[in-house]
Amino acid sequence: MIISKQNLLSEQDRLLIVKDIEFELKHNPSKNKDKPLYQTMVDIHEKYVKISKPWNNLFDKIFEIFIENKIKNGRFMTCWGMKQAKETNNYYHTHLSNIEGDNKEINAEHFSDLSIVYYAQNKYQKYGTYIGIGNLHEGVQNSIVIFDASMPHRPSDIPEEVLQEEDRLILAMDFKYD
Repeated sequence: MIISKQNLLSEQDRLLIVKDIEFELKHNPSKNKDKPLYQTMVDIHEKYVKISKPWNNLFDKIFEIFIENKIKNGRFMTCWGMKQAKETNNYYHTHLSNIEGDNKEINAEHFSDLSIVYYAQNKYQKYGTYIGIGNLHEGVQNSIVIFDASMPHRPSDIPEEVLQEEDRLILAMDFKYD
């Protein structure tokens, strides 16, 4: 299952979310050394949904997509912003377990059912996400893609000269069924 939708938010809402991601990258980056270099903490949705209309609009749109596609009820386990840079390691991974750190025991409680990518800022749509080995899903700015968390995926490789033009910023989320 891969679901996508374009033109998710108004341009004003998209730009405000971009601003929030940039703020979090600068002031609250992930402290986990196993995470990519330019990643926020994994709970930014808990902060911004409470205080920001654009974030509420984003999550309302996601829930509308869930209803349209008969996706089960559940909860967002994590949500983080990420900037792709030349230092980013683009390796295939899944989001079956969203546990941080070495001390935590892996059990079914920590497994994600869906992975979600919102392309907040992505000037060139051809630089999207590989979902499944070799299957490139375009990264259209202001679009979202929802897929099974067990599917291997990775960001596409972006040439350094493109990254110098404008940062590629995404929100990634993990969703677990009730």
